[in-house]
Amino acid sequence: MTEIPDPLKKNTVTPPFNPAEATGGKIPSGTASSTSTSYAGVPQDFVPQSGKQPKAIKNPDGTTSYTYYNPTLDANVILQSMNPEILNGILKELAKKNPNYKPGNGRSDSDINAFSDVLLFANVAGLPWDQAYRQYLKTVPNSMSTKKAPSIRITSPDDLRVVFKKTAEDLLGRQVSGMEADQFIKTYNQMEVATGMKQDAGGTYTAEASPGTIAEKRIKKQFGQEAQAFKASGFASIMDNMIKDLGA
Repeated sequence: MTEIPDPLKKNTVTPPFNPAEATGGKIPSGTASSTSTSYAGVPQDFVPQSGKQPKAIKNPDGTTSYTYYNPTLDANVILQSMNPEILNGILKELAKKNPNYKPGNGRSDSDINAFSDVLLFANVAGLPWDQAYRQYLKTVPNSMSTKKAPSIRITSPDDLRVVFKKTAEDLLGRQVSGMEADQFIKTYNQMEVATGMKQDAGGTYTAEASPGTIAEKRIKKQFGQEAQAFKASGFASIMDNMIKDLGA
């Protein structure tokens, strides 16, 4: 994976000196206490798995201090600074974890919320966000509900039974057993389900033939000789009637 630069690892700006501190000591800034970790989504006394906080900050004196990510604010800063190609790749991977999230351009609330999960993961693991991201992809399972199962319409068994029995009468001159009709119904419905799955997948597909066509093929295959004999007898009957008509 391409090394992703972290825009948050930079020197902090030294605040201007307040003359009042010479007599009154350190003046509170008015911000939350540095010991509070509520912004990070972890308890105040929480110890990350790595043993240290994940976000490294270079101090003016060259030393490095560590703190937690602010999942919302830092997510916005990191996403804004990313190369578009890297950004698109990361957001697409995060979409696999949440079926309700659709990747945007990195500026939407949904993008920030999706990436904030990575930073929260980083706070818990105690890893820089790029390392935490790779671990997040391995650890958090992909959503199992990214796509709803398709609804497939199948032909009524009663309608198929009528078609099969009528076709059998036309080809064999007799009724077929209920078991043979049920087997045809089961086979035809399975074909319809297979076609429905192809349709849901998109692209070009060939639909199953009509029930009458499938029934005729099935009967001829299973009762080929009987169908031929019945057809021959029909021809014989036709010829016999023609001869009788000629002699009349």
